[in-house]
Amino acid sequence: MERVTDLNFWIDGLLKSNLNSIIYNMRKDYDSVILVSGSGMVRVGKSVIAQQIGYFIASRLNTPFQTEGELPNIVFSGKELITSAKKLPKNSVIIYDEARGELDNKKVMENITKSLLDFFAECGMYNHALIMVLPDYFELPKSIAINRSECLINVLRIPEDAIDEEGNEVVSFERGVFEFYNRYGKKMLYILGKKNYDDYSLGKKYRSFFGDFPDFFVVNRKNYEEKKLEHIQRQRGKNREDHKFAVALKTLCNHISQRKAQEELKNEGLNITQGRISQLITSVSDIEGQVSLDKR
Repeated sequence: MERVTDLNFWIDGLLKSNLNSIIYNMRKDYDSVILVSGSGMVRVGKSVIAQQIGYFIASRLNTPFQTEGELPNIVFSGKELITSAKKLPKNSVIIYDEARGELDNKKVMENITKSLLDFFAECGMYNHALIMVLPDYFELPKSIAINRSECLINVLRIPEDAIDEEGNEVVSFERGVFEFYNRYGKKMLYILGKKNYDDYSLGKKYRSFFGDFPDFFVVNRKNYEEKKLEHIQRQRGKNREDHKFAVALKTLCNHISQRKAQEELKNEGLNITQGRISQLITSVSDIEGQVSLDKR
């Protein structure tokens, strides 16, 4: 471990060496995608290590990394990702934090995948370093998980024996540990783990190294948490409105055909395909079915 940047935080030596290689090639007109996962778990420190990596890269490239105020280097949606990528100077660092306000991993990852593909298509010429903080590595499509990303940093929760305040023997979950996978290593983890029910343990022999990171927030923690909470609340509101629309559409289609519903919506300025109408109606039926199961 050694101290780095003007913030003087600790970084693992092997991690620093690998980041230096990424920085060197970014100066030669390359971009870079770094994935940060947490073995499918939450609150293990993914955002913390992502910020440290991002600040270190930015400091070496002499590009701005905002730690106060609006935090344009940290985004929580695809729209913010594209906006920041176009606004920031070339060779900047952007952290795309998953910021999920629900537990629907599949839906979250579909949104993340679309955002990434849009980012690559529109912003590749800026040679940015994109650090992806994501719920689950195995939910990414192969094209991104294996081909498009440079490395994977998987954050772990380590169990340790401890004694609680009443003198009982307990297991304490400790943060601050990660495993690093290079291109080949993350490919083997993806191939082996994905076909075995997303088992992260199957890739251990392919990881490059194992390291520690400090509990040190690079940006203003209060600003970060407020921005993240604002995004989650906004997304929940949007999800509620989307659901209301889907319920109304399903009710309408109980009385008229989907084709007729499509025509009526088009007359009102909403050009929605029959396939999308079917998808929305199915989403309502799925939720109603789950509620029925929950009441049993």
